[in-house]
Amino acid sequence: MSQLDLVRESFKEVEACSDQFAELFYRNLFEIAPQLKQHFAHVDMATQGAMVVQAVRIAVGGLEDFDQIRPTLESLGYRHANYGVKPEQYEVAVDAFIRSLQEILEGGLDDDLEQDWRDVLTKITSTMSEGEKQVAQRLASRPRPFRNEEGESVEIDAYTSRFMPVDTDDHSDLYADIDLAEYPRSISVEYVGEKMASAAPLQTILDVSLQNDIAHTCVCGGIAKCSTCRVAVLEGLDHCLPRNQAEKLMARRKGFSPELRLACQTRIIGPVKLKRLVHDQADINAAANMGRDQVGREMPLAVMFADINGFTPFSENNLAYDIVHALNRYFDVVGGAIDENEGYIDKYIGDGIMALFGLNRGRDIHLCIDAVNAAIGAVSGLEKVNEYLRSHLNHEFSIGVGIHYGTAIVGEVGLVERRQFTAIGDVVNTAARLEGEAKSRSVNILISDAVLNELPAGMFKFGPALELSLKGKTGKQSAHEVLLSSLD
Repeated sequence: MSQLDLVRESFKEVEACSDQFAELFYRNLFEIAPQLKQHFAHVDMATQGAMVVQAVRIAVGGLEDFDQIRPTLESLGYRHANYGVKPEQYEVAVDAFIRSLQEILEGGLDDDLEQDWRDVLTKITSTMSEGEKQVAQRLASRPRPFRNEEGESVEIDAYTSRFMPVDTDDHSDLYADIDLAEYPRSISVEYVGEKMASAAPLQTILDVSLQNDIAHTCVCGGIAKCSTCRVAVLEGLDHCLPRNQAEKLMARRKGFSPELRLACQTRIIGPVKLKRLVHDQADINAAANMGRDQVGREMPLAVMFADINGFTPFSENNLAYDIVHALNRYFDVVGGAIDENEGYIDKYIGDGIMALFGLNRGRDIHLCIDAVNAAIGAVSGLEKVNEYLRSHLNHEFSIGVGIHYGTAIVGEVGLVERRQFTAIGDVVNTAARLEGEAKSRSVNILISDAVLNELPAGMFKFGPALELSLKGKTGKQSAHEVLLSSLD
């Protein structure tokens, strides 16, 4: 058998117990060079170990056509350099690998096979070491049509953060299931509106961009310290390896949905179709200052609008202090009912309030039930406010509430200095129209058919169905009054 055949044959035993081998490798590495352990303080070692085995697999499998796997090894070398790994430390890694092989093969690693492995590993690590310089040069020489600046990331307030999604999935087990032998040596990457490119398995998207003269913005130099290299993966997300630790931290901080990936960290194992999202200085500034969920996403929501009937005469006949004081007492009651039912107070609009239900996806209760319970709680709780208003201002409030259910787009919008998380779409407009109809008809709560269809039979009581002509909607729209007697 040839040198390469012997190496490949012995590597089969490594693959058969890849988890054990990865654990052995890092144990031996840290025993030989304890100072290296600091580089892995915040790294998921199960994922890292699986990646080591995968990297060796693709390298051993491609030694006969080394130029095809060279870009992958260069990319890994650049990543290691950013972790703080020095070129001379690759020799230590080779020793740790050989020691781990000896333990796995249980005496099956003779002097000749050990030398064969050292030759192969030295070729791999020297390419990785040189690759760090090659990638750095490509980053330094890439087209720069604009200045690179990175601002501070905007963190959302504690209230809004309660309703933001958090990716708690580990995904590390997925690495172990990847068999790169099943994938082609050349992978197609389509940059929508730009060009087609080719890549080697396990290259990052940024690597592919640099090799194909695509002016891919990357302020931090490819170390996941900014998010300016972000892309939207339109097709082939299953051909992208799961987020590593560095990308996962950025995705959580920025609130990225699954298809939004950092090009500098995302490694591909199959064809993908993507779109670059940062193109000029304005995009860079927006990316640097983007808070969580500034990127838009679609999701089902129940939207509630509530407004005070006849507030204008009240405001015209009372002192400014009394008006603000009365409004705050009113908002405490309505806002409390919304909060008790896991609703998100989107905004205050004069004497009105807009709330979203369904952002907290961990609820067992359907979001439409939450919305209706909040509306009932707001209307019934208003009596406490009215007791105060009758005693001190000779007035009382009544409100109209409209609720609609459907798909909305959520995200942060507005001037950079005053961005706000909100929802937009037809579901929002329809809820606002229903609130206006509730006020004009002197009913407390109106819900749409879409809401009614999600409510369990017998949970609430309703008045006769109404056929309404809502502004901006064609034809008649069915609505239903929620009767407060449902509290009895």
